[in-house]
Amino acid sequence: MKNLLILFFLLLPVIAFSKKNVPFMLANVEIESSLLNDSDKKQLSETLTNSAQSGIFNSQRQMKGIVFSLIDEDAQKQALKEQSSQRKKECLDNECLVDTGKMLAAQKIAKFLVKETSKNNWRISGKIVDVESGAIENVEIGYCKECGLKTLEMFEIKMSETSEKLLISLYEENYQGKTDDRDVKTEEVKSTYTSNYNLDQLQKNKDEALKKLDKLDFDDDDDNKKITVKETSSDAKIIFNDAIDYYAGHDKKIVNQKTAFELMKKSYEKGYIPATGWMCIMFNKGYGTEKDSYTAKKYCDEAVSKGLEKEAEKGDVNAVVTIGIFYDNGYGGITPDFERAYNFYKKANHSIALNNLADMYYYGNHVSANTTQAVEYFQKAAEMGNVLSQSWLGYIFKTESNFINYTLSTNWFLKAAAQGDAYSLRNLAEAYYYGTGVTADTKKAFDFFVKAGDLNDKIAQSWVGYMYQYGYGVSKNITSAREWYQKAINQDDTYSMHNMGLTYYEEGKYKESVKWFEKANETNYVASQVKLGEIYYNGYGVNADTYKAFEYFLKAGNGGNKTAQSWIGYMYHYGYGTRKNIESARDWYQKAADQNDAYSMHNIGLTYYEEQAYATSFSWFKKAAELNYIDSFVKLGEIYFNGYGTTADYYKAFDYYLKGAQGNNKTAMEWVGYCYQFGYGVTLNKREAIVWYQKAVALGSTYAQDRLKELK
Repeated sequence: MKNLLILFFLLLPVIAFSKKNVPFMLANVEIESSLLNDSDKKQLSETLTNSAQSGIFNSQRQMKGIVFSLIDEDAQKQALKEQSSQRKKECLDNECLVDTGKMLAAQKIAKFLVKETSKNNWRISGKIVDVESGAIENVEIGYCKECGLKTLEMFEIKMSETSEKLLISLYEENYQGKTDDRDVKTEEVKSTYTSNYNLDQLQKNKDEALKKLDKLDFDDDDDNKKITVKETSSDAKIIFNDAIDYYAGHDKKIVNQKTAFELMKKSYEKGYIPATGWMCIMFNKGYGTEKDSYTAKKYCDEAVSKGLEKEAEKGDVNAVVTIGIFYDNGYGGITPDFERAYNFYKKANHSIALNNLADMYYYGNHVSANTTQAVEYFQKAAEMGNVLSQSWLGYIFKTESNFINYTLSTNWFLKAAAQGDAYSLRNLAEAYYYGTGVTADTKKAFDFFVKAGDLNDKIAQSWVGYMYQYGYGVSKNITSAREWYQKAINQDDTYSMHNMGLTYYEEGKYKESVKWFEKANETNYVASQVKLGEIYYNGYGVNADTYKAFEYFLKAGNGGNKTAQSWIGYMYHYGYGTRKNIESARDWYQKAADQNDAYSMHNIGLTYYEEQAYATSFSWFKKAAELNYIDSFVKLGEIYFNGYGTTADYYKAFDYYLKGAQGNNKTAMEWVGYCYQFGYGVTLNKREAIVWYQKAVALGSTYAQDRLKELK
């Protein structure tokens, strides 16, 4: 309500009212309301009292009696139009953005009736409507004298403080300081941020709410009754709706499952049956609490026994959504019935129900898979403020081949991220890291990963560790890398266990690295199995053990790792850690070659080269060379130079040797020097021969050293 009161006084200049002052006095003023907190009630009471005393409860407008509007809507629209047109061209600062957003983001509408009960005695009664959820509350405020007013309309503008700060933060990171190409940035601001505040949609919501109010009759009970609150929704139901808001991100709330769980528990304790159903759901899924199937079952059974489905049949939308979830998952002893679940979801027209319908169509659960239909339902739910649906749209527009649109993906992720969705923050970070839909920027990527990591997203925490480890978007800092990896490890993130091991492996602290690789190996993490194989093969910090190395490589190879498969092929090829077996070597090399592993292609070639099956070896060396595998250039040069299985061709041989030498291969450099020295496949040139021999010597070639002595 604070924003309402601030806006009220800001807009006094545009309010139309008569000059006639009629004293308006409130007696026994107290406001009982579940939609308003104590501070809101106090300020509303004071505002009504002060407004009455100033005589503004008068109007020249006529509609079903005398109607007074706290905001002159036409004047407001014109002011907003002029302001938007001017300010969006001239400013890109966060104050402008958030201020404009506040002006457009109405959340609740209240309508009050001041009615004469006897001579000079009046009573204020009213209705408060939550625009998004449709929750309605009867409120009686007090008594007054000498009132000339029949009806009052108020509009509250409200945005959560945390959400506002995050929006500002996201805005600053993306646009602050970019004064060049201002028009383009302005358009980005419009599409990315101000789309949250759609004036036309706001007007539509407001009109619908007013229609609801017009259909409601005010209570004509005893004039002298004590001031009370009459609610069409109980306290428990309102608390339930708050819980769902925090769960789904409605009303622009920062998503907080723990808060959602605590509120849901309060609603349950007040006896609201759908809350019982949601206690079942939250314990089953681990939303805001630890997963506990035993406790979940207790709540599931209780919800069914208390008549959850009957509440749904009476039209309670929360019960309709909840019983749909029960039929979808078979909770409370209910036999899963996906057709009934589907029908309940359709009936509810609630963001969670729409999200679940979208989920059905996306995965083809009990309906024909239809991504287009899924997107339609996700969009409907997302427009109701469902953060999960917003992040789903970001994912679909990022990954689904027929729907790829990185700009839309980024925009949906931004909306969800602004309400604290860690998954969306992480995806924004990945977009900036890889440059998908935005200009690659590792600094921004790092900052978004940190935000998601702070919200306990373990994948983001692992990313932060990785970026600290290698200095991407931030100064390299191994200590910080290990701290972030540990955060993810505390959530059983195997990738971070492996990378923690790498931080020690790269420092030559092999014993410490083995500890972490072994920990990751417990979850069958193949990259760690490969590292353990290499450590035992080479004897890094442990006694060399080729048999143990072979076992680790075999585990990883069976897990599909091509590096491990090529190692297994190599060990069968030369009999390390196992019996030599050329056919087994080729089988394993082939597995890796099928994954485009050039090393394995080359080694298959070697198995045939060693058997003098040169034609077959040539084809494999050629495949590896096409992937720029340097050793294969050398072998192709040898085949052409010596005429192995083909006509000798010094020119082709020289070309292959030169490619190998340019790839820094010592043997190829020796051959290039030799060809220049004696004129094989190239014009004889002893100076060039010396140059290439010297390069080979720098790489430790004794052969080239001997050749240089000859030339000198």
